[in-house]
Amino acid sequence: MPRKFWGIPRGKRSIDVVLTVLDYIKDDFIGRRWNRELQEEIDEILVNSDLKRERIKLDENPGNIRCNFTSFKAFGLIYLDFNNKISLTKVGEQLLDKKTPTQIISLLLKKQVLNMQYPSPYFRRNNAKIIDDFQIKPFRFIVELLLDSDIDYIDLEEAARFVVFAENHDQKDKIKNLIFEYRNSERKIILNKYFDYYSTRGINNYDGELIKEEVEQISKLTDIDESKVQDILNDELELEFKYRPNSRWTANYGSRFDVASTMKTQLTDIEIIKDENNIFELKNEKEIKSLLDTPKFSQELIPFTGYPKNAETQEKKLIDLRFYNRYGKSWDSRRGITASDLNKEGVSPQKIKMKVIKNQYNDLVKKEAVTEKDKAFKIIKSRTQYSSADINQALKNVPQPDLNYFAEDFISLGGNGDKNLEFEKANSILFKKLGFETEHIGPHGRNPDVLVKRGGEIIGIIDAKATSNEYSITSGDERAVIEYINMYNEEEKLKFFLFSAGRTAAVSDSNIENIYKSTGVKGSIISSVLLTSILKEQLKAERDLPELEELFQLNREITMDDINNFF
Repeated sequence: MPRKFWGIPRGKRSIDVVLTVLDYIKDDFIGRRWNRELQEEIDEILVNSDLKRERIKLDENPGNIRCNFTSFKAFGLIYLDFNNKISLTKVGEQLLDKKTPTQIISLLLKKQVLNMQYPSPYFRRNNAKIIDDFQIKPFRFIVELLLDSDIDYIDLEEAARFVVFAENHDQKDKIKNLIFEYRNSERKIILNKYFDYYSTRGINNYDGELIKEEVEQISKLTDIDESKVQDILNDELELEFKYRPNSRWTANYGSRFDVASTMKTQLTDIEIIKDENNIFELKNEKEIKSLLDTPKFSQELIPFTGYPKNAETQEKKLIDLRFYNRYGKSWDSRRGITASDLNKEGVSPQKIKMKVIKNQYNDLVKKEAVTEKDKAFKIIKSRTQYSSADINQALKNVPQPDLNYFAEDFISLGGNGDKNLEFEKANSILFKKLGFETEHIGPHGRNPDVLVKRGGEIIGIIDAKATSNEYSITSGDERAVIEYINMYNEEEKLKFFLFSAGRTAAVSDSNIENIYKSTGVKGSIISSVLLTSILKEQLKAERDLPELEELFQLNREITMDDINNFF
């Protein structure tokens, strides 16, 4: 399940301490490939350093380079080039330059914290799931809330309960109203007393049930009716466990409190808010407002929602480059990193871009049966966000797509026993091209590989068999399809079942007949070559789907004569 509240690098180490660590290791770190060997080497350097003694604020183990690395990236100080080598962004270079005035360093640290964006390449690492609605600068959002004339402060509980769910900067009024409504409620009285008295991490419980003695005690402490206390604590408990069965990222109060607490540490150390316990309160409202109004601090959100589906590593690097090019600008430069910064070892970003576009095109033609170049162009543009000029250049000499490309790939997959999942997906695409609706559910156990639908109703099931040898239906396959039919034919709307195989052995007719006798649903078996022949003929003839379904109801293997006679 996608994460539904803000993410911040773990740990409460402030950005100026992070910068100190980066400065200490830069000679052994920058220009090296990020891998386990380097991590172990830098860990050893940090463990044996005197950073912890010198910097009292270094409250975590300084020998954990992975923890530091996440902060380096999240705050736009470094990026990884095409060779997976660590490079400083322009702002990283300026921050580590001994000639940079202290005042500029202070402003740069403020700029990087306040402009940190959620999501960003850092938060989308390892294909992390985040709901698509988030487009926000979390630190700046809190500061903007505090600049509202109605809000003097926000406490950590309010930030954890409401602020961290804000999806964009247009939700300030919504969050403000939620905070004020909560401040004047019995809910706040009950929960504050509970967290003071029992646990700051969430509601104690036994298998989802409240602890009766705790409910009674909170009722006495707050002088609020016991049933009211129980209702409010139950609501809180429900929120605690709302996402727990499906994701390690829960919505529990403790996780959100950690995010709010970390953000308070960062904003305190760059002198935006006062150093008060558990409270966000601006240090100098007039100065901060003036700061946010300057062009260097009014940077617009950088377009970034994630990576295209199936994006290759080099394509992701290009997307990262566009992001860090803007987020990683130095104080006195209009430019961030450039393509030449990624080209230190002869890697051409433009060539990689052309390759990515052509690979996308080949996948569309071969795996998704796209037969129109204009349609392929639009899909590539939406998936990669590359310019029309780049896509036109890459596809300039590429031939018009042909269904034969898809057919060849389909037949090849059917004859490869290691490609059954890809063959299942190809069957789903083929039947969609025939005019049906389809749903690929093969990876889910005890289910057919593909459901075929018409008008939203399931009317067919497909069992795909990719094999390097001729395939014949086994007794196990027979029993499985009978089970599938019984599962999906409660309303008796199934019209056919189909075994789709790379190559078939002519010994399966009796199994098909057995399935029919057991379920009353007719079916057939067909080779990948003949199934692509049906696709080619149907695209020309455009037979009605109920008529086409009859071709899959022969209760035997489908032959070329059957196809010729039908069309």
